[in-house]
Order: sequence, then structure tokens, then C-alpha cells
Amino acid sequence: MNYSIDNVNTQLNLKHANINKSQILSNKTLKLIFDKIDNTDNKISENELFVLNEIVNQYNQKKLKDKKTFINTIEKNTNAEFIKKLLDKDFNKKTFLIFSSTGENIDKHIKLINKNNIEEIIKLYNSKNGENGLQTPMNDKDGFFSHLLNENNLSVDERKNYIKYAFSQLILSANDKNIYIKDLETQFYAELNNKHEKTDGQMLDILSIQFINRLNSTPQKDTPNGKIDKTFTQGNIGDCWLIAGIRTISNIPEGKEILENNLNRQKNGDIAVTLKGVNKTYNISAKELKSANELSQGDADVRAIELAVNKYFEETYANTGKGSKHITKNKPERSFQLLLDNPDINIKFSINSKIIDKIKSGKYAGVTCRTDEGLAFGANEKGFTREIYDIHAYCILGADENFVYISDPNSPEKLKLTHDEFEDAFQEICLVKLK
Repeated sequence: MNYSIDNVNTQLNLKHANINKSQILSNKTLKLIFDKIDNTDNKISENELFVLNEIVNQYNQKKLKDKKTFINTIEKNTNAEFIKKLLDKDFNKKTFLIFSSTGENIDKHIKLINKNNIEEIIKLYNSKNGENGLQTPMNDKDGFFSHLLNENNLSVDERKNYIKYAFSQLILSANDKNIYIKDLETQFYAELNNKHEKTDGQMLDILSIQFINRLNSTPQKDTPNGKIDKTFTQGNIGDCWLIAGIRTISNIPEGKEILENNLNRQKNGDIAVTLKGVNKTYNISAKELKSANELSQGDADVRAIELAVNKYFEETYANTGKGSKHITKNKPERSFQLLLDNPDINIKFSINSKIIDKIKSGKYAGVTCRTDEGLAFGANEKGFTREIYDIHAYCILGADENFVYISDPNSPEKLKLTHDEFEDAFQEICLVKLK
């Protein structure tokens, strides 16, 4: 059913009996509002009336302070919750028996998205808090871009065009804030236009959340100096395998020297990073280093290595369709293969006294991980217990006659486990000889 502007206030009166006369909007104002929302001539759809009803309800509850704020809220469409409600009705709308179709107004509702509300809309679809309270996608079906990508009733081109439009509003928001996002923009469009396999909606969601986290985080202040000489911890992406690898290599003087020889700081604040294992060098700009808040914290040179590895993965995948697309999730040994020239890697799927003897020798860097789902614990230097998490890489720092010392990439703490505890806690270990 369509409502005319002449009778919409009557409809609002029926739904909101406590509206004061001063709150009733003139027909001229209503037409302005609905032209903004739907660009129609004197006709108001159910969905548009729904939006107005919701905002009027907030106005009555004094969540919107005055009439000017009320009108601005509608004109700018800044209330993301209303737009989400409309889109939720559009997504996978049931029509007949098991067949589904997309709501006929999805085009109009997508166009309600703008640079002022896109961040909040994405957050509403990705409401689970991740590390440090930052937003993370809940699963591969809940994210905003996953929803759009999975609308099977739309053609592939329609879906991708809607995704491009919504993402363009994120870019406008970043431009307004003068935030560097070129790297994430490149990754997003590379995934959207993936020529090698089906576009991964969850990856689009992850990148959009990284994008938003970057827009709302303080830029990094540290600058590279060509040395690994500061404490560093993993950021908000799943590259524990790489951070653990960098930490264990730099824990041994010979390994630290190898890493630092691969870093060439420029006078303008840029840094060139060479990945010896694949004989590739990447220039990392000062802008990239300051903006990459989702990566490691503490040492800008470590963050530069992360950016270089990510560029290598993107470049290789784009050219061959093989290998990793991003630095999230990988095998522990991959860090050694990338950072070291022809490394002597020893991978074991059980741990015994011979392996611990190698760690005690001080000649080996190592990364270990727990694959069992049971509980395991280590103790920090003050004796406080820390849980050892499964499916997570840990850095080997050394061993003595009584203990093996490790660290979690998410923390600068050194943890210790007895030899028996270490053998029980971990099921996979990767060692590389550096001396």
C-alpha cells in the first residue's frame, strides 16, 4: 500500500497517540523528507513510513532532542539501525514455499547508505567484539558484505555493484578523516574481483572491519630504525605464526643480525624489507607504517616485515592463484621459509627429550603450537598461571635443565613449563638451526 503525503500524519497519529501537535510535520517538510529517502512524487511506501515511524518514536522518547535534529536525522539517514531493518527485510525475502527472492526495494535501501552511516551499518552486522574491543565478523554469514554477496536472487553484477557502492562510502569516510587506506582498498577489490576462485564474503567483511578499526584508531607513532630492538606484540589479525617466527629468530643474536640485515631504512621514513627466502624486496612507506593499526604494536620494523609479507602473498596469489592471499593464518614454518635464506627446518609432530636438548643448545629458533582441545598452562616470571591456547603459535625462547621457555605473540611475557608439561602441552614444533 502507498500513502499520500496528505494522509501520512493521520497514519502517524494512529501509531503514535502521544504525538503533540507541534510535532506534526508539514506536508512540505514530509515531501522533502521522502524525496530524500525515495525520490517519489507524493507517494510514500510502507518501508518509508516504517522508517519515519521509528524516528518519530525516538523523537517522542526524547532520544532526538528537537525538531531540527529530528529532520536532520532523516535527511542525512544517519540512523543505521533503521537502514539495517530495511535491509534485513530485503535479504533473502521469502515469497513462495521454499523459494526466496530479494526485496524489490533493495536498490533504494542500499542507496540510503552514505559516508555518514556506513561504518555503523557494518558494525551492526558484525557486532561481536574482538581483541581490544575492536569489531570482528561473527561468522561467514553474518557480515554485511557476506549478506550482499549471498543474495542469489540478484545477478553477480548487481551484487558486486552494491558492494562497490557501499565500500565507496567507506572510502569517502576515510578521505574525510585523511586516513591512509590504499592498501586495504587494494586488498578489498582484489578479493571482490578474484579471478582464481569464488569471492570470499567473510574476507570482505574482515577487510571492512579492519578498515573501520583503522579509521577509529590512533595512528602509530613509532618509526623504523632498521633494527629489531623494541618489545612487540601481535595486533588484531591472525598472524601469530609470523610474529612468533620473528620473535624467536630475533631472540638469538645470529638470527637478529639476519633480520636486521634485511631492513634498509630510508631518510624519508620509508623502509625496504627483503624477504631472503623468496629473494623479494618491498618498499614500505611511512604512511603505511603509521596507518596499519591492525598489525603488531611496539616495533615499527616488525610491522614493516608484516606489510612486506602481506604484499608478497597478494602479489603471488594475483599472479598465480596459488598460496595464501593474506597474512592471516598460516603454518609455523612459513615464517622461516620467508625470512631466512635456505633454512634448515626440522618439523616434528610429537615432542621428546631430544627436541628439548636442541632447544637447550641455544642454536635453534622455534615455533610450536597446540592442536589438542584440552587445557594446558604455563607460568610467568611472577608465578602466575597463563592458559596455553590451542590452534595458536607460540615462540620458543630457550630451555634449561628444568624448564622450557616460550612466549605468546599477544604478550611480551615469558612463560615457563617443565619438560614434561611442555611435551604434554604441544603437539607440533618447528625448529630452525641458526648457529
